[in-house]
Amino acid sequence: MVGGNAGGTDIGVAPGARWIAVKIFDDNGDAQYSDIHDGFQWLLNNAAPPDVVNNSWGFPDNAGECLTISQFQQDIVALKAAGIGVVFSAGNTEINESPANYPESIAVGAVDQTQTVPSFSARGPSACDGTVFPELVAPGVNVLTTDLTFNGTDPDSYASATGTSIAGKENLQVKNLSGGEQQRVVIARALINDPAVIIADEPTAHLDKKLAAEFMDILAALCNEGRTVIIATHDPFVHEHSLVTNTIAMRDGRLEKEN
Repeated sequence: MVGGNAGGTDIGVAPGARWIAVKIFDDNGDAQYSDIHDGFQWLLNNAAPPDVVNNSWGFPDNAGECLTISQFQQDIVALKAAGIGVVFSAGNTEINESPANYPESIAVGAVDQTQTVPSFSARGPSACDGTVFPELVAPGVNVLTTDLTFNGTDPDSYASATGTSIAGKENLQVKNLSGGEQQRVVIARALINDPAVIIADEPTAHLDKKLAAEFMDILAALCNEGRTVIIATHDPFVHEHSLVTNTIAMRDGRLEKEN
C-alpha cells in the first residue's frame, strides 16, 4: 500500500502515507486475546496515533454471529472516540464475522473487475445490529500487489492476490489457482533456487502483456549476471525480445532455420 522501489519510484495507493505495522500474531499465525488488546492499546498510547487502523483478522469459525468479546469492542470504541477509523476486512467466509460486523467497525468487502461482489466476500446484514454489511467494497480479485523478492533474485517482484484483505489465497494449493497464477508460482520456484541455467517452456503462455514484459525483464537481469536462459515459445513477444541472442525455429519436429 505504501512505499517505493530502489529507484525512488512510488508504488502503492498511498506512497506518501506513514505506515505503522503492529505484529500481534506469531509466525504460526496464532495470537492470544491479550496480544491483540496490547496492540490496540499501544496504538492508543502512541505519541503520534494513526488516522486509520487496518485489520485483516477475525473469527471465521463464528461467521454469522455477533461474537461479543468486550475486550476488543471496548478497544474499538476507544479508538473511534480518539478519532481513529477502525477498518476490518469483511472476511472470506461469505457470511459476516466479528469484529468486522461490530457497529463501531468499518468493514470492507471485495469486488472483481466487473464490480461484482465475489461469492467468497462476506456480506450482511450485520449479525450485530442488522445494518448493511459491509459498508464499503474495494478491488479484491486478482489484485497485482508487491510480493517477496526471493533474496533479491526477483527485485521487482509482484504477485496476483485475491481476498477481502488480498490475502485469501495464501493457504490454497497450487492446483486451485488460476492458470496464470500457477504459471507465476512455477516461475517463482525456478528463480528461488538461483539456477545457473534456466529452461523455460512457454513461460508467458498464461501471462498478460504487462506480466510477460516484467518476466522477460527478470530473465534479462539474470542473463546479465552470466546465467544461461533457454526458452521454448510460440510467443512473438518472447522470440523478438532484445534478450534473445540466438533463435532456432522448428516446424513439425524439424529444424527450419537458425540465426
